[in-house]
Amino acid sequence: MPADSHRGIFTFKFHNYSFKHLTHLFRLLFHIDKKKIKRIHKKSKELYGFRRITKDLRKHKIKCSKNRVHRLMNLQPP
Repeated sequence: MPADSHRGIFTFKFHNYSFKHLTHLFRLLFHIDKKKIKRIHKKSKELYGFRRITKDLRKHKIKCSKNRVHRLMNLQPP
């Protein structure tokens, strides 16, 4: 494996994990989950959309993008 191959290193370390599994690990690492989003949404009397929820999460030092919050808000319950 070439020393300057970043893709090779990533593939080597994570080749046994599916994309869904890696996404779940990412959410656990950065503490972005649907429960926090729902709590903020209910606290705002269901007026906040994904943009305001993103701002509120960032105020609490939780890094996230508006796209991730939007995707998590639109997930169907299992």
